[in-house]
Amino acid sequence: MERRWLVFILASFVVIQIFSVFMAREDVKRRKALAALGGQTTGTMTYDIRTTGTAAIQPAETVTTRPVAAAEAFRPRTLENTSVTITAHPGEITTMTTSKYVVGIDHVGAVVHSWRLTDPGSESFRESRDSTAGVEMVRRIPSDDPEAYAPQTWPLEVSFREAATQGYEDLNLVPWKSDGVKKENKRVRVRFESPAMKDVRVAKIYDLPEDKYFSTLKVTLSNDSNSTISLYDDTNRGVILRWGPGLVERNWHEKSGGEEAYDGAVYRMDGRVLAASPVPEKPPIEADGRIEWAGVEAKFFTALLVPFQPDDAAKRLAYNFRALVPGAHNVKRENFRPPLTIELATGRVELAPKSSRTFEYGVYVGPKKFKILADAKNDLQSVLFHNSWGFMRAIYLFLTDLLGWIHGFARNYGIAIIFLTILVRLVVFPLTQHSIRIQAKTMAEQARVKPYIDAINEKYKDDPQEKNRQVWKVYQEHGISPFGALRGCVPMLLQMPVFIGLYRVCNDTIDLQGASFLWMHDLSVADRLFPLGLTLPIVGSYFNLLPILMGLTQMIATKISMARLKTMDPTQKQMMYMMPVMLMVMLYTMPAGLMIYWNASNIWQIFQTMLTNRQLDREEAKHAANAPAIAVPLPAPPPARKGRKK
Repeated sequence: MERRWLVFILASFVVIQIFSVFMAREDVKRRKALAALGGQTTGTMTYDIRTTGTAAIQPAETVTTRPVAAAEAFRPRTLENTSVTITAHPGEITTMTTSKYVVGIDHVGAVVHSWRLTDPGSESFRESRDSTAGVEMVRRIPSDDPEAYAPQTWPLEVSFREAATQGYEDLNLVPWKSDGVKKENKRVRVRFESPAMKDVRVAKIYDLPEDKYFSTLKVTLSNDSNSTISLYDDTNRGVILRWGPGLVERNWHEKSGGEEAYDGAVYRMDGRVLAASPVPEKPPIEADGRIEWAGVEAKFFTALLVPFQPDDAAKRLAYNFRALVPGAHNVKRENFRPPLTIELATGRVELAPKSSRTFEYGVYVGPKKFKILADAKNDLQSVLFHNSWGFMRAIYLFLTDLLGWIHGFARNYGIAIIFLTILVRLVVFPLTQHSIRIQAKTMAEQARVKPYIDAINEKYKDDPQEKNRQVWKVYQEHGISPFGALRGCVPMLLQMPVFIGLYRVCNDTIDLQGASFLWMHDLSVADRLFPLGLTLPIVGSYFNLLPILMGLTQMIATKISMARLKTMDPTQKQMMYMMPVMLMVMLYTMPAGLMIYWNASNIWQIFQTMLTNRQLDREEAKHAANAPAIAVPLPAPPPARKGRKK
């Protein structure tokens, strides 16, 4: 086999392996995370289609509560020194409605009972899920009693202890008073106040904008006694705000669709975004310092808590972040993965006599889209692709933004990807043109010295080292680089970040979920022309047409690039057919959006190579017409070294 084909095979293998590693890296991480959880999985996304109002919402199949003192949560009793009765969730529900979501606040604990996104931030996503009710952000823990809620945390619970001894968890289990929903200045507001417990009262104010996803929550603690109350637990945490369990309600009865692999906790500290994946029955994951925000994320959505800090840096508080899987969430059910809860806690809090202390938080609950997150400020957009290398993350964000911009006038993501292909090919056009010429020149040079190489291969077939030295000598005498074939791979290498980036964009961004084009109903998965009726290794359960078209166009492009060769040996023919088939097999289940890009790129390559070949033919014909007819004898093959047996 010729050296240039060895180089070509090696380069192609390296390119394919790099591409595969980049695409699989995050999937491997997620599979490991799932394996750490004992292989438990969750089902696909479902929606809360129950009506909302001021009346209590009836329990569904799976419901919600809290993690601490689960066994005591529903024991009939009253608060100490009061007539207030401990009550099970849900109590009376107050509904807050905006253009983005419908939020149901449970009077028991003034916690979030339902947070339903009626505008998920993507029309194609909404249509693909076939639901007008929206996407429910509050998870439910399976219950053995269909008439009651299982113990669990609820979003925006508040917790604290007095001097590491006296607990106030019961405030999350008693009815709070509300002054009703008020709408003014394009905002929806409601205030809740708890009954006094051991001289401490808590008030919560939910303030939701009419047309944005970023809300605010004010938590005020009041000391009605004549002495100072110190609030801290055994780890010196003061006021704790929770979000859990997890994010996005799913039907755990059904087989997993893979989205739970993206579930996790995330927080930003010291300008860096960090992830946490707590495991049931293991210690929580913690971090202390200048926590800028913290929350939970799913594949397409996130819920982030942002502690508002004073402008004076000296007065800013350090926060504690904690991610855990509460024991009450670790319910043993097939296909059910116990969801996590995050806690964002202040340091020790001192409540002076007859005084109050207010803590204000931003609450983002919405899609993981750059513009929406950036508009909310606080560097929330850094949650996007936070687990990627910096330069690759920049490429992902650029491609996401560019595709969105093209979609603005193309009105279809399939067409937008084709336009993106044209744009990329125009950018690399001069380099591709140069590479095609260099490759054609290299092939011509290789053909010119082929008789010498054949003679050397025959003469030194039993002496590989001497054969390599003689081949290298011939290349030097004729000014041929043995690595010339690599220069034809440069345009492909330059497009590798685009391939990888488009894979992440197709797979991980909400806009391409459910985006249709021609027969394809979802560009984020394989094109699935028709079901096979059975599951085959590598192929799966569907016949995918685009990977086959990709293999054919790749084969045609390769054949056209070799059209100027006067002769083609069997090795070249084998490679011409082998590489496209290998690519077709390896990329058979890739997202349709990526396959559209690859096919469009191959078609562009075919026509550009044909055009360049015609230009080279005209140049050679012109050169031959102007050159004098001089017969130049071919030099004899290099002689064998003295003393070596033939």
